Amino acid sequence: MKNLFNALSIIAFIIALNTLSCSSKSKKTSYETQESKYEAKEMKHEIGKIVDVSTTKDEWVQEHYIIVEGTLKDIWNYYTSSEAMRTHVAPFINVDFRNGGKWEASYNLSAKLGDSENFINEVINVIPYRQFSTKGIRAPFDIEAMKSLRSTMMFEDLGDNKIKVSAITTGWMGITDVDYRKKVFEMSGKTNPEILKCLNVRLTQGPLNWEKILNQN
Repeated sequence: MKNLFNALSIIAFIIALNTLSCSSKSKKTSYETQESKYEAKEMKHEIGKIVDVSTTKDEWVQEHYIIVEGTLKDIWNYYTSSEAMRTHVAPFINVDFRNGGKWEASYNLSAKLGDSENFINEVINVIPYRQFSTKGIRAPFDIEAMKSLRSTMMFEDLGDNKIKVSAITTGWMGITDVDYRKKVFEMSGKTNPEILKCLNVRLTQGPLNWEKILNQN
């Protein structure tokens, strides 16, 4: 797990949701790589499988999705309040869920609002029950990539009580140092799925036990 935290020294700002691993917590979550991108288009709606449909052709886009069970309103609401997000996003998070609102979060169990080590993200776009986007504006370390990357969560009702949730990161071409861009993209690709894994754990097993998770990591 040490490598995960090393990676986060570069990309934790993405939504500040990637600082932990929920993989070992849920037997219902599996992972499909980019090699299965085209097969994914034909796949039936398999619950709990994380699919990587990222691309580095032309405009780089990093995208993972998962199919979960629930209503669109219920799944959306897991991301719209501080109370709900503390059950699967971070042990401390304060959310002002509106355009221009700020998210302040930490994986320090004793963190409080205003601590200098907290991550801060700005909500830059909200389309209710469809998608929201954020950008990182502060992290406890200097991150060059923060200037260009943007993160989007998308929600699609597939019917039959199934919701597709996608975690998407764009703005990669704004990182002009190609080697640095590749490094951040690779590290982000290893940790970004944790956003979706933690949501799946929340839905299938209940609120995350942050003390246990952070201690095991």
